[in-house]
Amino acid sequence: MRIFLGNGGFQMIEGLDRGAIGVMPGCSMFDIYLSIYNAWCEGNRPEALRLHNQLLAMLNHIRQDVEQIIHYEKRILARRGFIKTDYCRKPSFTPDAHFDRLFDEQYENLKPLFDSVAEARPASAAIPRRKPALAGSSLQDSRD
Repeated sequence: MRIFLGNGGFQMIEGLDRGAIGVMPGCSMFDIYLSIYNAWCEGNRPEALRLHNQLLAMLNHIRQDVEQIIHYEKRILARRGFIKTDYCRKPSFTPDAHFDRLFDEQYENLKPLFDSVAEARPASAAIPRRKPALAGSSLQDSRD
């Protein structure tokens, strides 16, 4: 039997240690999950743990309910330039200013990790990106 982990990869390292063959994360930080997985597969468990621990703070903040994870997954995708806007159809989670400040802090903590995994990616695996959206953009585009 082959097992993939869910739950946003919260238990990714433990699952891999126990024989899981992968994880099904949200798409906004796929490259960080891939870096964790690659480090673990290369036998570099300390690096896998280091990367995973950096990711956990963000996951803990943005995964408090389904609407919230959708909202912040789209915000991360827009900030990273993968989609034009972080617009979510109704009903959707609406954060308050304090929650957004906490998200911004976590995002800034992960920015170096986004950059490092992008630099480590072979040129043949380059990902086309759009120009990053402005934080807090009010653009509404149902195509993204």
